Amino acid sequence: MIAILLLSPPLVTAKDEPKPTQPTCSVKCPEGYRAALFKWELRPDRTVYDEAGVEMIPIDGIWTITCWARCELKVEGEPIKIVETDKKQICKGGAEPTPYVGPWRRLEKWDRDCAAIYDDACGFTCYPPKKLVKKPPPPKKKPPGKAKKK
Repeated sequence: MIAILLLSPPLVTAKDEPKPTQPTCSVKCPEGYRAALFKWELRPDRTVYDEAGVEMIPIDGIWTITCWARCELKVEGEPIKIVETDKKQICKGGAEPTPYVGPWRRLEKWDRDCAAIYDDACGFTCYPPKKLVKKPPPPKKKPPGKAKKK
């Protein structure tokens, strides 16, 4: 029991550090329409290649998640009118938004999408972007023979 407590990650994070979120698709349909389907897309903003030529997401890479809804208007005796809302960006995350909950599918190597009838059915975690800390420059070497005098 004690070993588990010692090895578990800390529950407290720094006060200034933003916390991960699990946003839902909060788009609204036009007046009289109802949402029939919510859609999400996620993809990294850029990829890079390592020394071996393998494609990867850079450590400071940003993942963009957007969503939109397909809205329907049903009137008795008329065909169903369908409109789609504009895409809304709901997350600009600093890491891959795993774990994925719901019917996510892979489109390409990094891209995924999800479609569901509820605005919270495609779950993911939006991690805040990483703040890269720059290393201080190495100390300058003094030229030989310029030692301090006492």
